[in-house]
Amino acid sequence: MGFFDGWRKKQAEPATEPELMDRVVEAVRQAGLEPVVVDANELTYTDTTGGRGRMFLDNLRLQLRDVPASQWQSHIDRFIGAMTQLPETASSLDEVRDRIYPRLVHRGMFPDEPQFLEQLSGAALPITDDLVALPAVDHPDQVSTELDVDKYGGWDTLWPVAIANLRRLPHPAYRRFDADDGDPAGAIHLFESEDFFGATRLFVIEDVLAAQGVSVDLSNGCLVVMPARTVVAIHAVTSPTGVVSAMGTLRNIAWAELPGALTDLVHYRAPDGSLEPVSTRKGHEFTLKVTGKFEDAMRAIGAIS
Repeated sequence: MGFFDGWRKKQAEPATEPELMDRVVEAVRQAGLEPVVVDANELTYTDTTGGRGRMFLDNLRLQLRDVPASQWQSHIDRFIGAMTQLPETASSLDEVRDRIYPRLVHRGMFPDEPQFLEQLSGAALPITDDLVALPAVDHPDQVSTELDVDKYGGWDTLWPVAIANLRRLPHPAYRRFDADDGDPAGAIHLFESEDFFGATRLFVIEDVLAAQGVSVDLSNGCLVVMPARTVVAIHAVTSPTGVVSAMGTLRNIAWAELPGALTDLVHYRAPDGSLEPVSTRKGHEFTLKVTGKFEDAMRAIGAIS
């Protein structure tokens, strides 16, 4: 799969053809929509019902980085179709019971506008300050992430159904990465999926590990990276040397440029399932923060006193 094949190699530069935005704008118009360019990477559009949408070109540029410009059009058309197609709507949980999932998303994917932020606040299940879970329905041609939880009975009703569906998805591809210094305690377990719920499988990571026959000690939690919606990688916090050995590889995975980008931070997942960011990024500077429940875990393994 894509991440496995190339993440250690120097990746090709994303497509930067100056005319890309012009071609996307024309494709949006051909779809019967009215586009407005916000900047070199973002545009908004108005659909036939007066509704507004928003799209970013990061993912498209990444998809096109190895594609000759002469072959872009079909990729652009598919991208516009996926971004602008209005999915069927459901009015109750029973209508989508076997195809609704929790989806882990970043708050930054939503417009910074009062109406969207109000909807997001009412629908999102907070995971961290930046990451939230939203209901997502799998349609034949797309996955729609929704901002109406009440019609599904609220999260108390929706969550067990959505999690059960998540567990039934096909098993992701698995690869173990040993630490660069060869320390077995620094092992990283990476899972990549072809669907939109690869990173979301963090919610059921114990099941994902068990399905692959991977036995790891999560009694002190784990470090987690989710560079894109398709990928989740973990390192079990079991020894001070293991954490140190794993950190460089975790950082590199977190900073990988992939379609469907989610977060470039390293997180700590506690045994109770809670999640907190434990790294910061400023340019090429990476800093690990030993605070909160991660600090408790590091103390438990003797890394700090």
